[in-house]
Amino acid sequence: MTADERTPKTDRSEWSKPAAQVRGYTVALGALALLMVLGAVTMYSVVNAPTTDPDSRWVLLLVLRIEIFVALVAGLVVALRVRNSAYAFVSTAAFSWLLLFSPPIGTAFFIYWVLKVRPSERPT
Repeated sequence: MTADERTPKTDRSEWSKPAAQVRGYTVALGALALLMVLGAVTMYSVVNAPTTDPDSRWVLLLVLRIEIFVALVAGLVVALRVRNSAYAFVSTAAFSWLLLFSPPIGTAFFIYWVLKVRPSERPT
């Protein structure tokens, strides 16, 4: 009897390992969160620059708040997806629908989610 025959075979069902597109989407959401954090840091420095027109600060603060919101939500969705939470599918769906309305990158995320990720995910 060889060592391979003595080791127990584990059941690797269809859903035990996520498909490549599911992992890829999780990584892409993590990259989006990181880019939003970097954008928020940059926007914060622009808002506080002495050469920034005081009349335009409100627009820059609005963009800063949107970037922080997207970064927090994307980070939450990534955390839920990595932990295989029961809320991961629903939160991913809601966030993907939110991204639909932020062209062009958000729309590309949504289309990829609809065509590639959602069919291979299973709601738990």
